[in-house]
Amino acid sequence: MEKISDKRALVIAQTPPPFHGQGIMQQYLVDAKWDWFRKDFVRMNFSDAIAEVGVFKFKKVIQLFDLIRRIQKSATSKYDLIYYPPAGPHRIPIYRDIIILFYLRMISRKVVLHFHAGGIDQIFKKVTKAEAYFIRKAFTGVDAVIVLSEWLKKDVEWCKPKKYYVVGNGCEDVFKDFTSKREQQEPVCFLFVGNLKKEKGIFTLLKSALLLKNRGETFIVKCIGSFHNEHEKNAFVTFISENGLDPYVQYLGHKSGSDKWKEFAGADVLCHPTYETEGMPVTILEAMMFQKPVITTRWRSIPDMIQNKANGLLFEPQNDIELADHMHRLIHNKDERTLMGERGRKDFLANYTIEKHLEKLEVVFKDMLTSD
Repeated sequence: MEKISDKRALVIAQTPPPFHGQGIMQQYLVDAKWDWFRKDFVRMNFSDAIAEVGVFKFKKVIQLFDLIRRIQKSATSKYDLIYYPPAGPHRIPIYRDIIILFYLRMISRKVVLHFHAGGIDQIFKKVTKAEAYFIRKAFTGVDAVIVLSEWLKKDVEWCKPKKYYVVGNGCEDVFKDFTSKREQQEPVCFLFVGNLKKEKGIFTLLKSALLLKNRGETFIVKCIGSFHNEHEKNAFVTFISENGLDPYVQYLGHKSGSDKWKEFAGADVLCHPTYETEGMPVTILEAMMFQKPVITTRWRSIPDMIQNKANGLLFEPQNDIELADHMHRLIHNKDERTLMGERGRKDFLANYTIEKHLEKLEVVFKDMLTSD
């Protein structure tokens, strides 16, 4: 009988750059020191910048065949398990997934798919019947799927996996390494962290900032991240300029590591007005880790993380008036901000540390490698 230490697993993952939640989580997996089996790694590198994600470029065709070549080189014999993270519900990346999955199922005894995005079932509204046939053919009957929450299981029922696993995201706890004492007279600081694109709610946030400005409120919004394209960058800059928001909104560009943590430490509230395909935003976990209240949307599994009026405030996606009202509420209630932040920190320690995430993920690998 083969010993578990003889088992071989291949992790295929898109690690940073570019920096986004899925890439960050997969870097944790790649770096995990599990010595009870052989873990190989092959990096996907289809996008070098946020603006390239989900966009067709001819170089990606070349990179697809290069990825298959590198997988083939690594697979000196049949793998016991291959871990693969499919893309979200977008037409171009799904073609890549179809080709790769057909190949992976030939060279591995088992394949586990880790869905980081939500709404993957929406792809069938965007494709033809012929395309839908090949999608189902590539995905259906896979050995296991990993989803970020119980709520997201329904998104992947169509691929009829043999097993489901629920593994929420997590992040490293650096809270004690970055402390910031804010001066009492400083305006309340709202932080936005993420790709600056419409679906992330950045323009909803700008409209809310304009409402607050017109009400005579004192506040600051700091935005961290990369623009998805030049059109959205120009729209962002133009909206701020035309509406006199320069004293209220600051764009800080892309930040990572200690530079990003310092901004979290110095902020009062995280605003995450998303209606993107993300399943469990890592940015929200980072805010909870830093003991910050979160204003975010009733979107996908987010209400499992943020309980309204407990560790944050929820609003309907794209509702700039409701968001502005929540921001007004926290501008004028420091005690509530503090209490919400403390509750969020408690929830983070109980459920969302990187140690808890990797423990659950390791259970998946052990179960898949030891079961028939």
